[in-house]
Amino acid sequence: MYIIRKAFFETLKTFMFGIICSVIFSLMIYRDSALPNAFVCFVLNLASLLLFLFMVFKSWSKLYLDSFTAAEFFVPTLSSYAIYTAISAFLYSKRFFMYMWLFLPTRFLEPMLTSGYDFVSYIVAQAAMLLLIFLTPRLTVG
Repeated sequence: MYIIRKAFFETLKTFMFGIICSVIFSLMIYRDSALPNAFVCFVLNLASLLLFLFMVFKSWSKLYLDSFTAAEFFVPTLSSYAIYTAISAFLYSKRFFMYMWLFLPTRFLEPMLTSGYDFVSYIVAQAAMLLLIFLTPRLTVG
């Protein structure tokens, strides 16, 4: 029950970090001077992804330091990753109208890609998040 509760809270935190990063940078992107410039949108989207990954890393680092076993770290992080990925993939495939305000970090490459390859941005962002799960124990200094 303890690990399930940790997994639930890590999932909530992951979604909240994504929403926070999305709202902050979406407000900057929708300014009149930023929206027409693809490079500025790319930089803002990339900053959103980096901030999201940093916030998730800090949360997972704390979880790792508080864990006594590998399962106490990997079950919550992998389950929050899986749920975040599944929900964002579903909404991304349906072109959900609020996607930019909820999952902006997954769209960081879209301004630089043609419309047929915009899904690459989503795949790269999710791969970076998955890689972060396995790098967190090595990067965390206890």
